[in-house]
Amino acid sequence: MKKPTPKRTGPTAAAKRNVAAMAKARQALKEHISDLEGLRIAEARLADIDAGRVVPLPWDEVRKRL
Repeated sequence: MKKPTPKRTGPTAAAKRNVAAMAKARQALKEHISDLEGLRIAEARLADIDAGRVVPLPWDEVRKRL
């Protein structure tokens, strides 16, 4: 007589690894998008400086304010 196959009550090890890999990929994408957003802001700020709409503070003034 054949033994009954036990029922799985939770996710398999492969499924757990897949979930972990997806979480890492999701986090990496969030960080990359954040980096791109920072780059976009920096480029916009530089364009404002180049166009004369913004005057940057000299480094000595920045240090004094810290």
